[in-house]
Amino acid sequence: MHFYIPPPPISGFWLGPLYVHMYSVFMLAGALVLFELTNRRFIVLTGNREFTAFAVTSLLIPVILGARLWHVVSHTQMYEHQPFYKVFAIWQGGLGFIGGVFSGLICFFVIAKIKKVPPFTFLDALAPGILVALCFARLGNYFNGEVFGTETTLPWGLKLSHEGFKDLNVEKYFHPIFLYEIILNVFIIVILLVLEKRVFVKTVFPKGSVFAAFLVLYGLGRFALEPMRYNLQQNSFGLDLNYVGAAAMIIVGVLIACRHTIASGKLRNSGD
Repeated sequence: MHFYIPPPPISGFWLGPLYVHMYSVFMLAGALVLFELTNRRFIVLTGNREFTAFAVTSLLIPVILGARLWHVVSHTQMYEHQPFYKVFAIWQGGLGFIGGVFSGLICFFVIAKIKKVPPFTFLDALAPGILVALCFARLGNYFNGEVFGTETTLPWGLKLSHEGFKDLNVEKYFHPIFLYEIILNVFIIVILLVLEKRVFVKTVFPKGSVFAAFLVLYGLGRFALEPMRYNLQQNSFGLDLNYVGAAAMIIVGVLIACRHTIASGKLRNSGD
């Protein structure tokens, strides 16, 4: 007898005349948890009780747009022969986490400067919440029939029955990449909290070190998982943008962690 992860029993439900996708339910739950965790952590760090709500509401649209743009550019062939409105059909899934991270990060520095809030302190407060929210999003991917991998004979393989996979042999089983990433995210959260409480507070580390560690660890994790992902479509440029994005996350994380060293080096050079 072959054990396996069954296909999702439902993709959504009717709420009166409105059909609610499970994907959107988990996305909303993740956003609420992200806000609550970040708000509590930022209050502890700074005493500021207002900025988190302002930041989350201000960044919501830029993050969604960046995530959707990343997905569309990563899967251009998927949309070449589709009606144009499909590009905006986010309720059907298709948000690239890496794109959301970078679009949100760029916009965040703008609003942090306007509000005169220490940006890296807030990013440290934000990092664990991002990963928790992503865990919820990956559960939503399961109900949407997304983020699965190549074929596997392992007993936790995922069986597919989604309409979009009629071209696949549904008697075969696939790596549940969404589940692997949930496990990865929980692992990174534990590491971040341990580093924060046992390393960063006892030694001289700059603000932003927790967020930098998140970027580096998640980037490395994505590098490990990408070879197992099943790419239904590729982009028209011959690039796997997720590798590029993961590398960019690692580089940005290292730059954030080393920024004080870089800045002090510039000061020394300017005095020579």
